[in-house]
Amino acid sequence: MRACYSFIRCLISLFFRLFFRITIEGTENIPEENIILVANHYKIWDPLIIVLAIKRELSFMAKKELFENKFFAKILKEVNAFPVDREKADLTAIRNSVQIIKSGKNLLIFPEGTRVKEHRRSAMKEGVALIAGLSGSNILPITINGNYRIFSRITVKIKKCINIDEIKKKEGKHLFRKKILDEIYLSLYGKDGYNS
Repeated sequence: MRACYSFIRCLISLFFRLFFRITIEGTENIPEENIILVANHYKIWDPLIIVLAIKRELSFMAKKELFENKFFAKILKEVNAFPVDREKADLTAIRNSVQIIKSGKNLLIFPEGTRVKEHRRSAMKEGVALIAGLSGSNILPITINGNYRIFSRITVKIKKCINIDEIKKKEGKHLFRKKILDEIYLSLYGKDGYNS
């Protein structure tokens, strides 16, 4: 883990542990190999909670508008963020994501591509399934439960990995991406659309 990233992670840990009651469950589900992490996304703080929960250096996408300010863009790059155009199919962001995984790093993705309050299977973007298919990386689902009110409890649940090779064997090429998204949705929200 790079010194700059490690320092920022320490600051995040100090802040959250001072002002919230953090519970992290399921760390035994984190595999040794590099992975794609997927999580539900309600609040702007969610990426920071994932950084706190996972003791690895992570990379993640951030909307391209955040990179328009040069100072802020420099900070984002220091924490391994790279731009994505959410208004279209951003092939550059897809290629960057696959390269990150293939270089032995870990990638955090929010499957809906933005913060959401309602859980709908139709809101899941195909990008995560495409990246998983091209990189061959397994997927680690993580749910965050909490409202981020001061001194409230935030629970991070690390679920069991979704094995990409198993899905490839069971599903035809046409259904591969759909099945990945189905599995992510089920793991994050349950069959009724609620965190479990």
